[in-house]
Amino acid sequence: MFGKKAQTQAMSVVLITGIVIGLVSVAYLWGKPLIEKRSTVAEFSSIESFILELDKKIVGIANSGSGSATLDLPFGVLRVDDTENSLTFEHYVPQPIVLNATIPIKTSNMQSVAVYGEAQSRIITLEVDPFDGAYIMYVKMKYRELDKNTYPRKGYLIDLIPLTGVEGKNSITVSFGGSEVITGGAANDGDLILTKINVELV
Repeated sequence: MFGKKAQTQAMSVVLITGIVIGLVSVAYLWGKPLIEKRSTVAEFSSIESFILELDKKIVGIANSGSGSATLDLPFGVLRVDDTENSLTFEHYVPQPIVLNATIPIKTSNMQSVAVYGEAQSRIITLEVDPFDGAYIMYVKMKYRELDKNTYPRKGYLIDLIPLTGVEGKNSITVSFGGSEVITGGAANDGDLILTKINVELV
């Protein structure tokens, strides 16, 4: 009788353990995507804050015509592209926020040339592409021409100039690199004033 009771208790322990493991497994399978999604959103928020702070530093340097600033990257890789006049933050994430779309971030319009005094000089966008079982998040900040349509007509452009390599994983330093006037170079046929911003990536 005693042996039968012990056997029943042992079977109960095995059964309860099996049920607990099953419930934990189901909770993990259902909960993992949600946890990963929250992690992706938190990482995007960090990238967005970094990009907006970087833009603030660049515009401040351009407006003052002097100075420099260094920012540490929170994670990921930052790339500069002087042909596109852009900076792109790349980071691998387990879950996408968006797919098959380009989403404007804190950007009023996507025009390549906008009106001076009415629009910001940068366009920020978000894209996410699938890659090797995960996803790559791209947050791109591109600088565009701003045109003054009152006489005398002029255009203004922040021009990114890479001084070191085209990518960095640790920090970015931006500094004033001088200015240049291109006669008749603006989209409104006025003079285009380039404010050069040196970019150093480490």
